[in-house]
Amino acid sequence: MNKIGQASIVTFVVVVIGLLILAPVMLKIFNTTVGEVGDKLNETSTEAGAAMEKVENTFTTFWDYLIVIAFFVNVVMLLISAFMVDTHPVFLIMYIISVFVIMSFAPYTMQPVTKILGMDQFTTELGQIPMTSFVITNFNLILLGVIVLSGIVMYAKFRGKGSDL
Repeated sequence: MNKIGQASIVTFVVVVIGLLILAPVMLKIFNTTVGEVGDKLNETSTEAGAAMEKVENTFTTFWDYLIVIAFFVNVVMLLISAFMVDTHPVFLIMYIISVFVIMSFAPYTMQPVTKILGMDQFTTELGQIPMTSFVITNFNLILLGVIVLSGIVMYAKFRGKGSDL
């Protein structure tokens, strides 16, 4: 078994959750620093203030796209893995049990993220990452969709000529 392949997937999941937690904190630091500098620049030159606002908008949208793309890449890797797995119908029971456990513990996994984003201090930052907010708000529904899709990919795939199907 390839331990390196498993470690990279686990690492990627940890990075995505880390990004979800780190994004509002980084945006808060950035908004505090750049907001003050942007106001001072805008007093001296409107062109410099506009350039600073462009940098601020680019940075905030970067975080939103980074998190959503990392989440999407994670889902694509899961679907590719589901397609590559050779399954036996007996493991369907284990898959259903695993899905039950995942759906039971998903709210507890997302609790730190929702708690951080629910703080009053991060109201501005939450408005700056609308796609990420959508993923977090609808996480259980998205997770259920991914589980159903991966189950379909895993158990309904075409096995080719000479198979038992």
